[in-house]
Amino acid sequence: MTTELPGLECKGIAKSFGGVPVLKDVFLTLELGTVTALVGENGAGKSTLLKIAFGQLSPDAGEILVRGERLPFGDPRASHRLMLDEAANYPLPSLSSLMSEGGGTGISTLVVLQSLAQARAVWGEHQAGAIWDSAIVKVILGGGSNARDLDDLSKLIGQRQERQTSTSIGPNGRTTTSTSEREVRVMEPSRLRTLPFGTGVLLLRSGRPIVLTLGKWVDPKDSQRLLAQRAHLERVIQHAHATSR
Repeated sequence: MTTELPGLECKGIAKSFGGVPVLKDVFLTLELGTVTALVGENGAGKSTLLKIAFGQLSPDAGEILVRGERLPFGDPRASHRLMLDEAANYPLPSLSSLMSEGGGTGISTLVVLQSLAQARAVWGEHQAGAIWDSAIVKVILGGGSNARDLDDLSKLIGQRQERQTSTSIGPNGRTTTSTSEREVRVMEPSRLRTLPFGTGVLLLRSGRPIVLTLGKWVDPKDSQRLLAQRAHLERVIQHAHATSR
C-alpha cells in the first residue's frame, strides 16, 4: 500500500527583514484534496510564508517540497493555479478581484469564456470589462460570432502601415507611378473569426500581438500523469454521486 505524498510542504522556514525575524522554524503541510485556512494576527507572517511557499520570496532557511520533490527558489511548479473552465456557468461575483489580487499571493487564475458577449450577459457590462482588464495574458481563439467583439479585438490588436502603388496613363500616353501609405488593421474581424483550429492570438500587457500555434495538452512529457489524475478525479466524482443517493 502506497501513501500519497502531501501536495506542499514547508520545512523549517525562516525569514527576516532588516534583522527583524518574521518567520522562525515554520512547518506547514498541505494535503491534496483538502482546504487549509491560515489564520493569524496582522504581522504574524502569513503573507510572508505564502510568498515563500509560492516562490515569490527566498527563505533564509528551510525548504519547499511539492509532492515530495524539493524545489529551488522561483520554481514555477510551486505556484498555485485556479482554473475556471466555462466560468460563466458558475459566475463568481468577485472574479475580477480574484484575478487582479490573486497574483500578489502567488495564485494565478485562468478563466475560460466562450466570448466577451457571454461575459457581459452574465456579469454585466461593467463587471465583464473589469474581468477582461484584469487578465494580464489574453489568448484569443477563432470561432467568435459577435460582430462587436470581433471589431473591438481587431482594433485592440492594432494597425500597420501598408504601401500602395498605383499607375496611371495621362492624355499624352505617359505612364505615371505613385506610391502612398495607409494604415490598415493587423487582423481584420473576419480573419479573427476564421482563425484555424490550434491557432490563437496572444495579447500580453503592452507587447505586440503574437500568433500562437497551440499544442495538444496531451503532448507534454507529463501527459500520462495528467491523464491518470483526470481519470482519478472522474472516479472520485462518480463515487461521490453514487454515495450521495
